[in-house]
Amino acid sequence: MVGSACSDDGSQATPSPAPVISVAPPRQPARRPDYVVPTQRGEVVGHVRIADPAALLAKLESVVPSGIADSLAIPALRERLLRDASPTTAAVIRDIDFGPSVACVLLDPAKRDVPIACVFGYSGGLPQLRTDLGNDGVHADGEAMLHLERDGVGWFFDEIGDRIVVAWEKDAFESCGDYLGALANPGGARDVEIILHTAHAAKAYRSELSALIIAASIAAETASEIVPSPEAREAFSALRPQFTELALDSLDELAGLAVQAERVELSATVAPTKIALGVRVVPASGSAVDRWISATPGLESGVWEWLPNGTWFVSATRKHPAGTLRPRWHALHWRVFAHFFAAFIERDVSALDEAADALSTAQAETYGDWTLVSAFNSPATLGGAMLVRPKNVGIDARETWLQLVEAATPRALFGDALGRTVEETVRWKVVRAAATVEGLTVDEWRLSATPGLLNRLAKSVGPHGVGAEIIEALKKRETLLAVQRFELDGAVVFTFAPGGGEAYARKIVRAKHGEGRLIRTGIDTIVGDRGVVQRVVAFSGFDLVRALREMAPPDLRAGLPAVMGQNLADAYYTETVTEDGARVHEVVISTFVFDALREAMRSNGAPVRDDSTPPQ
Repeated sequence: MVGSACSDDGSQATPSPAPVISVAPPRQPARRPDYVVPTQRGEVVGHVRIADPAALLAKLESVVPSGIADSLAIPALRERLLRDASPTTAAVIRDIDFGPSVACVLLDPAKRDVPIACVFGYSGGLPQLRTDLGNDGVHADGEAMLHLERDGVGWFFDEIGDRIVVAWEKDAFESCGDYLGALANPGGARDVEIILHTAHAAKAYRSELSALIIAASIAAETASEIVPSPEAREAFSALRPQFTELALDSLDELAGLAVQAERVELSATVAPTKIALGVRVVPASGSAVDRWISATPGLESGVWEWLPNGTWFVSATRKHPAGTLRPRWHALHWRVFAHFFAAFIERDVSALDEAADALSTAQAETYGDWTLVSAFNSPATLGGAMLVRPKNVGIDARETWLQLVEAATPRALFGDALGRTVEETVRWKVVRAAATVEGLTVDEWRLSATPGLLNRLAKSVGPHGVGAEIIEALKKRETLLAVQRFELDGAVVFTFAPGGGEAYARKIVRAKHGEGRLIRTGIDTIVGDRGVVQRVVAFSGFDLVRALREMAPPDLRAGLPAVMGQNLADAYYTETVTEDGARVHEVVISTFVFDALREAMRSNGAPVRDDSTPPQ
């Protein structure tokens, strides 16, 4: 009980205030700032970073088959690593923290024997690591740093906040410590990223890349000795010096582009509905690469009006008005193909060059700046595809094409000897005005299999073998491939089908006029708000499976899933230019495809569900 205090003379004294006890709050580690891609610093050439290894593994578990998923769980990973580990290594494995980000930087190889330094999470930090490593080869180097040396190899460990850093040379931390500290920050939109500071990397690794090209050339010469054809060996030997020269020239070309880019970013992201792999090129402001990217034109919305329902593949590309940034690289590709093809058809490569130049010039004069390729099915046919290109004004594209294909006989293309062999297998015929579809004149270039070829195929397959029904259908149709051509709304349309070409032409024309046109759900998902979209390559598992079930014989149809995926956003590739001026290449695969494949594996190929309507 607390009473009043009195003074010596009996008067009441003022009570003293109760003492205040201050308790310090528990010490919390300082919050690290959110992750931002660091700019190039010191001798850092680039880095690899996993934002959250534990979260990434958990997301992958939901995508891959169950047998693989079980092995991705962190306890299972630790158990596998611990099986043959020494006591010291086992202690380290148990204390590695898979929660924080893990990252490594690539340093200048001219300055480092091992040009790598890394940062990772560790339970208990540097003191616990020292305990786990024991005393064998471990000693303190400065106030905090640990130096581990075993079997002639040395590692240096230090700490950045609550993370461990490791390098193979002590002074590496002075050059990349701040950069590693930025990589250790939490967050980031990408699960995995690889970033190359291209201008710095082009200078640092130029000699290594040149040596690699020369070594590959020497190895290719050795490998050419096993090529059975003397003509091919001779062509290969003649090509190798040119290949090496062009490869080195192309390397110079790429190095010149690299110094005009601020960085190149590679990334992988796993989301609930998709897995995305991307390449992002960030140009240096005002550079030639920056100007080229900023002038990139996009695909117009009208391109998608050509696609009919049932389209399971599409490739749409907008040509850049300035052409490619890598002309010598493309020349290298052509040179490799031209030499081998010229040897194959027994022609001089210069004649092939002249023909290719003439064809390229004719194509540029005839067609506009976008190209659309798609594949789709029409019931009761064997599948087909189309190519659409805009026609330049004032060009008689029809007569030019007819004269070209009429001159393209097997002997004209392949020479007398090989041409005779082709004629024994395939018959070619051009039919002017072969049909009229929806009021449009359709020309046809028809390739028919000879009876001898079909009989040989039927004999090799047998009356009940896989593909026997297809061969019998080809015998009835006689046409192996029909290339049909017509013009519509300022564009030239080609269809490619083994039969039923007029059905494809009719389906395309009606789709362009708004009847039976592809529902745009998948396309809208792809183009979205990505900025300027220059190229799209997309695949619909749903429509492919439906087409296969329509075309396949009953014995093959039973093993196909009823539905796989949703629409053209099941798997796609895009090239875009973002609002901040970066050029982005991205590959996306929908998890709906993985779900169907996993379910099909679980049910041993039996249909997984009976639903023929794609969700929208």
